[in-house]
Amino acid sequence: MGSVLIRNLDEDIIARLKARAMARGTSLEQFLREGVTRLAAPSRDEMLDELRAIRARAKPSTSTAAEEIRAWRDGGDDRGWA
Repeated sequence: MGSVLIRNLDEDIIARLKARAMARGTSLEQFLREGVTRLAAPSRDEMLDELRAIRARAKPSTSTAAEEIRAWRDGGDDRGWA
């Protein structure tokens, strides 16, 4: 795990953050860790870009779900269906 040092914070800001952490029953460190983790979460656009990339790599299906189920049901397809 990495560490981050933030310099030159106003004492008022530190006091407010400590009070919020105390109100939640956590340490200031844990409170800040959770906040920074939320800030670093992927944005909506980043998530959509990743989903588009996954879709672009996916092989298009050559059959419909109904055809797949019929083949499995009729025993004519043994592609790992349970």
